[in-house]
Amino acid sequence: MPLMNLPHLHLPLRACLAVLAAFATASADPLPVNTEPFFLDVAMTKASLGQINRTEAVVAYQTYATAYARSAGFDIVVEARVFDDVEELLAAALRGENKALGLQVQEYFQIRQQVPLDLVFVARQGGQTTETFVLLVRDDSGITDLGQLRGRSLLRCENRQTGLAAMWLEVTLAEAGLGPSKALLQSINTNGTVASTVLPVFFGKTDVCLVTQSGFETMAELNPQISRQLRVLASSPPVIAFITAMRSDFTGTNRDRTEKAYLEAHLTPPGRQVLTLFGDAGVERCVESDLQSSLEIIQSYQRLSEPENPTP
Repeated sequence: MPLMNLPHLHLPLRACLAVLAAFATASADPLPVNTEPFFLDVAMTKASLGQINRTEAVVAYQTYATAYARSAGFDIVVEARVFDDVEELLAAALRGENKALGLQVQEYFQIRQQVPLDLVFVARQGGQTTETFVLLVRDDSGITDLGQLRGRSLLRCENRQTGLAAMWLEVTLAEAGLGPSKALLQSINTNGTVASTVLPVFFGKTDVCLVTQSGFETMAELNPQISRQLRVLASSPPVIAFITAMRSDFTGTNRDRTEKAYLEAHLTPPGRQVLTLFGDAGVERCVESDLQSSLEIIQSYQRLSEPENPTP
């Protein structure tokens, strides 16, 4: 896919892809004669991308994988796909497609019920692999407990790291005996960035917002007035929101190569360019127990949806 044929991509991304393309075509050890190309199909959901355009994500994955394979001396054909929802991705996985999957954690648990998956990596951002969600109000708002949110307006940030935030909010309100958010709050709206979610509360145009703690802290570093005038009303336990999984039947040398490519992305300029695009510093290996707090939120949310008197 020639870079010049992608005028709709953001300028920083075109610069990133130019670096990747240069790396992919740079001199490397000759590939073995008659080597069969390794076919790697990677899947993501639209929700797992946050504000990243799906074309940008596909090009970034494919270009980096090709560059890495060339530098490592093997041939690869990469197909990266972005599915509109988890049901579409699951249908493809049931057909035997998608060796590697980038998923929000609730999507992982849903797909794993029908397709054997290995939990492999978690993204590292700002030196940590977990995220905490916070409800923020103005310090002078008079709101000191969750019950005082009745009839108020809420803005919720929707991005790659906030997939569990809405579930956590519902569970937290239910535990406080306040019922579902739609009944408690006058309005609920969403924005795609932390800044566009926090600033309306800062300026008094919205009563409360739901964002990540790391995003709030970054804004506060840039503008200390934000931390002085906004207060945390409630916070979640640390959770893992986004993971990379691989099919359990994806084994052997090519599985090892794929895992190594993920782990070593931060060691090369083109790898770091892709990580920057996704807002990550790197990846770390992950085990099932790392997801315990995330799973507890999901299970608590699911219980809220169960009928109180199920039919025998």
